Amino acid sequence: MKTIMSLVSLLLIVVIISTISSSLKDTEIVYEVGSVFSDVTETIVNAFKEVFADVPSKKEVVIDNLSSGIKDINKNPSNWQMTNRIEIPATSKNAKGGISIEEEWTHISTGFKMYKHDVKTVKGKSIKRHPHWRLTPTQIGECE
Repeated sequence: MKTIMSLVSLLLIVVIISTISSSLKDTEIVYEVGSVFSDVTETIVNAFKEVFADVPSKKEVVIDNLSSGIKDINKNPSNWQMTNRIEIPATSKNAKGGISIEEEWTHISTGFKMYKHDVKTVKGKSIKRHPHWRLTPTQIGECE
């Protein structure tokens, strides 16, 4: 917050110098004020660069764990693509005759992969604690 206040103060100084220089008639004084104006402007630009250097742009996506991946796929589903899907008979006694589904989802920009696992009963309902996400596949690669 202190840095932002400092930047606002510098910006105010630039406005004041600009106003003063535009009202002056003496060429030498105008040159000096212009030189100061240029230095202050450069200082402000550098300060802004320093303050906002670590702020990721809106296009920059930081997904490096399961939690951030789940949040992103729920918030921005168009950034994700299902890259693999496999269905096998369910082994859970709660889903006899049902299917176990594993989907591989890949983030389009980063290549980060997550796996969605679901177990559905014969009637098509998900069993307790499903679907859920994980970082490693259990079926994809095993059954191919």
